[in-house]
Amino acid sequence: MKKHLFIITLILCVALTTFAMSIKNTTKATAQATVQSEKNETYILTDYHGRIALFKKGDHTPLKVFNVFTQSLPQPDIELITKGIEIPYNEINKALEEYIS
Repeated sequence: MKKHLFIITLILCVALTTFAMSIKNTTKATAQATVQSEKNETYILTDYHGRIALFKKGDHTPLKVFNVFTQSLPQPDIELITKGIEIPYNEINKALEEYIS
């Protein structure tokens, strides 16, 4: 009886360990896919209630609203921001430095 209980416990431990490892690998793969997906996204730098904001293209809620008033920019920049500037993921920091700092 004790031998059977030991074997069942051992089998359950192996099964649970295998299951936990598969969840960990799936979670890691999902996180990597999400990061890669975000890197392929296009973002929009535009006006949002008078301030510069960053949106993911197609979203209506800004990812970040900056404490920079659109009207404080030079006129050509105001026009660009008002229309919305499409920015690939790898150019976000450069664009923010240009318009936010």
